[in-house]
Amino acid sequence: MSDKDQIQMIKDWWKKYGTTIVLSIVIVFGISFGWRYWHYYKNKQAQQASVLYEQMLSARAAQKTTDFKLFAEHLIKDYSSTPYATLASFMLAKEAVSSKNLFNAQQNLQWVIKHADNVSFKQIARIREARILLAKKQLQQALQLLQHVDDKALMPEISETIGDIYVAQGNKARALQEYKKALSGVSQSSVMRPVLEMKINQMK
Repeated sequence: MSDKDQIQMIKDWWKKYGTTIVLSIVIVFGISFGWRYWHYYKNKQAQQASVLYEQMLSARAAQKTTDFKLFAEHLIKDYSSTPYATLASFMLAKEAVSSKNLFNAQQNLQWVIKHADNVSFKQIARIREARILLAKKQLQQALQLLQHVDDKALMPEISETIGDIYVAQGNKARALQEYKKALSGVSQSSVMRPVLEMKINQMK
């Protein structure tokens, strides 16, 4: 082929495939930039949330309740995708229980169930809310809440809570069954074991 033919062939090839190649390059660079920016943004969010979380803990240790709640609410509102928001919500729930504000405690635990990425956190929140419902004598709602299992590793805690609910219902046979199930799932050194054994003995 002559130089002229080669140049024409390149022109024809570029005319046919050039736009596709340019678009592919733009897409690849766009994805790469977007991925890097997303990681940068997530890391920045985590760092800022970490600082807020430390400030929240300091305020709580100093018994500055108003500041503690402000920091916690800030974490939940603006850093909901970080684990720090989940921990803040747990702490607000604990404070609410201590203040006998069970409604607010439930609200915070429901936030964890809805927003947390960690399945263990979700399950812990379900168990704690079920215990609040138990305290409020809303026994059927408590049982229904525990029907959904997020983390099977926490089955002993789930079974123990269900057992407590059955005790409140006066169903000792079902309670005994759940306590035994819980006991079979814990190690010999578990702190749960003596409590479960005591509850089992009370059912006999």
